[in-house]
Amino acid sequence: MMKEPSLLNRLTEYSKTRIPMHMPGHKRNESLLSDGLPYGIDITEIDGFDNLHDMQGVLKETAELAASLYGSCAAFPLVGGSTCGILAAMHALCPRGSHVLMARGSHKSVYNGVELLGLHPHYLTVEHDKYGIGGKINPADVEQMLTQHEVDLVILTSPTYEGVVQDISTISGICRKHGAYLLVDSAHGAHLGFSEKFPESAVSCGADVVVMSLHKTMPALTQTALLHICSERVSAQAIGAALSIFETSSPSYVLLASIDRCLRFTAEKKDALFSAYSEKLASFYEKTKCLQNLSVLHFDDPGKIILSAKHASLTGTELSEMLRNRFHIETEMASMQYVLAMTGFCDEAASYDALADALFAIDREIAPASDNKTVPAFPLPKQVFTPSEAAGKNGEFTPLANCAGCIAKEAVWAYPPGIPMIVPGEEIPQGFPEAIAQMLQSGVEVKSTTGHIKEKIMLTTT
Repeated sequence: MMKEPSLLNRLTEYSKTRIPMHMPGHKRNESLLSDGLPYGIDITEIDGFDNLHDMQGVLKETAELAASLYGSCAAFPLVGGSTCGILAAMHALCPRGSHVLMARGSHKSVYNGVELLGLHPHYLTVEHDKYGIGGKINPADVEQMLTQHEVDLVILTSPTYEGVVQDISTISGICRKHGAYLLVDSAHGAHLGFSEKFPESAVSCGADVVVMSLHKTMPALTQTALLHICSERVSAQAIGAALSIFETSSPSYVLLASIDRCLRFTAEKKDALFSAYSEKLASFYEKTKCLQNLSVLHFDDPGKIILSAKHASLTGTELSEMLRNRFHIETEMASMQYVLAMTGFCDEAASYDALADALFAIDREIAPASDNKTVPAFPLPKQVFTPSEAAGKNGEFTPLANCAGCIAKEAVWAYPPGIPMIVPGEEIPQGFPEAIAQMLQSGVEVKSTTGHIKEKIMLTTT
């Protein structure tokens, strides 16, 4: 007989005791969003309720509302998260075996698409700041790479996990000049474009396809997303066919209802919602300006709050644990030197007040950093095989300490956010084992394809 509480009981208890400074964007704010989404509406494709893979009725109305709200040519509701949208877009826009130019900081779903489609990846890298956060891609680098390589598809992430927004307008023009499609992973950008206090949405900046997760920053249930076609160059039929491969054939109508409701709610109340949201953020940033050892900052998207511990006598993971254990505040992610708190217009003022109060309480207790903290860094690894070629190689496990100079057969990433540090087929650079060990020691969650990265890594043998 099971002794532990059920998942439902655990979820119910968590919802009563924790302040959510993390996704999903609805923040469990039932007072704002009113009704729940119960078992009674969990159906399948029955008469009168349309078909997600051949939208002709009620789901077509939802899709048209999404396109109208965001200003795209066409939109597809997704119930497999941004992941299925990214994979489908890559399948539709990039012929098997062709070349793709992608941000090195792309989500692992993009790397999975590269392997599945047998693509030849070329990477765009960025400078990282003193906190270890990646900056903006230089459009000149995109121009140079497209001049050097026959690329069919360019893939960028904007905004990034930490809220850095790329120059999509300039880069989209460069892509068109070279005949390449531009796919933007805007999983963290569904809330952009509704207020002058926030950056523009990638949808309005010239991209060909934009994929966004509603559930991350908007009031929708987890797994809900949208794929937007933003230019006449993209075939809706090709996108639809690809989605039929990568998205479930039995979509949840609870999730679809969540998408529809999120869109209607936003369309009706966006001006008031984003005005109040901006005011709460501005008040929080003003209130926390006088912290002594901790610091609060943001990049292009003010909704992504960066809690820096660089100049304090604790790590980002320790700060996250203190917020969780002492103040019942659950943040989105913790890195070696900072914590990310995700916000949305469903956050109540009390949540911001609680976070500010907790930061001041911690700030009073800690001392300044005793040394100059650094974040592990190593050069872009040399690609010996494509990810698809590496998948076909034999492999064996080797102790992590002995892997430098060898060729990886598995990916390694910190989660969240799920951005690979090493990709199958790449030569592992010097300093990589030490960097992983340092991250693990600081409490950062490091994962690998096989799940054994704490002790060993799988390398190619042929």
